[in-house]
Amino acid sequence: MQERSGRIEKGLIWKMKNFEKMTKRFVVGSVMAALVSIGVGQVGMAQDFPEQVRMADSKVLLERYDEAEKIYKKIAASNQAPVVTAYVHYKLGMLYRNRDEDQRATAEYEKGLAVLAEAGVKDHQIGKYLAQAMAGPQW
Repeated sequence: MQERSGRIEKGLIWKMKNFEKMTKRFVVGSVMAALVSIGVGQVGMAQDFPEQVRMADSKVLLERYDEAEKIYKKIAASNQAPVVTAYVHYKLGMLYRNRDEDQRATAEYEKGLAVLAEAGVKDHQIGKYLAQAMAGPQW
């Protein structure tokens, strides 16, 4: 009897661990799907984005976040069009938010909005995405 209850307990623990893993995967997958869909729409907004931006976005799709972050940072430091730079700051912010680094995420959103304001860019879609991101997740 004791052996049977031990097996049942082990089985329940195994099921709980697997449920926890599946729940985490679902949440992360859902967040990444939302990021991808937003990212795909944003890339469509500016078809003249440099190849580096497309490469970094591809790294995000492949879940190579550290590689994407390095590329985005390099682009942000280069002399790009304001919309491109704002987009890169938005994407960096989304990466940081996904890692629960909310202060870093907010700093990136603020940088993106500042770039647009400094360049006099108003009513561009990326500015709206940045403003929404500053307000926090909408769930």
